[in-house]
Amino acid sequence: MRNLLTRSITGLFFVLLIVTAILVSNVSFFILFFLVIMFGMWEFFYIAQKADLKPQKFVAIIIGLLLFTGNYLFAKKLVDANIFLVFIPLIFFVFIFEIYKNDKKPFSNIAFTILGIIYVALPFSLFNYFAFTGANVTEVTYSPYILLGLFILLWIHDTASYVFGVTLGKHRLFERISPKKSWEGFIGGAIITISAGIKLTDFFPALDRQEWIIVSVITIIAGTYGDLSESLFKRSISIKDSGKILPGHGGILDRFDSIILVSPMVFTYLEFIK
Repeated sequence: MRNLLTRSITGLFFVLLIVTAILVSNVSFFILFFLVIMFGMWEFFYIAQKADLKPQKFVAIIIGLLLFTGNYLFAKKLVDANIFLVFIPLIFFVFIFEIYKNDKKPFSNIAFTILGIIYVALPFSLFNYFAFTGANVTEVTYSPYILLGLFILLWIHDTASYVFGVTLGKHRLFERISPKKSWEGFIGGAIITISAGIKLTDFFPALDRQEWIIVSVITIIAGTYGDLSESLFKRSISIKDSGKILPGHGGILDRFDSIILVSPMVFTYLEFIK
């Protein structure tokens, strides 16, 4: 009971923090996800170190934060696409730095260093393109409703899947990776999420009803695989949580695991329909 209370209070604070930061201004949006990337990458490399690897965590975190900042400035049309050229030498510096470390697993370290940037920093960097819209290169507006709607769909999907799974779950969805997930939870969560996506049009008309339904389907599928991917990563190193920063919930990656795969999939879809 005490753990449930702790989990509920933390979850409520977590939701209020994200909603407030997204809605208040583009500055609070930037600060929140800048911190999320920093702590999320730190957790990722902490897990990697448990596997006896030594990724270049400080180098990677700096690159990841620069990637988010660069996309923020580009989405606001404050800089042009040339800003991304700087990341070409930065990535290859990872190889050069590894030469001087004299470690037994140099390419494993390099691989996990780059993976941390792709897995954590890149999906959150794409948030900028959900939040900034512009009719042309000189007119940009901060409009956070697609991003907020995306989080609402994720939260509804997670909650509904949990409720249906606990009450009706009998058939395991992917027992080898996540023993508690069930097909009943997945199907029930999918129905509720798509229903919520239909109603989102009334509150967030940035997308029409058909587009929100498609985004809902992407959220259901990619969100489930995102959750399973992080569980696979942790299970391969025999740990339960990615961290302890959120009492009752674990770490940053434990709370954002679904969005990590949802973000690039939804970004691709929105760019396609644009």
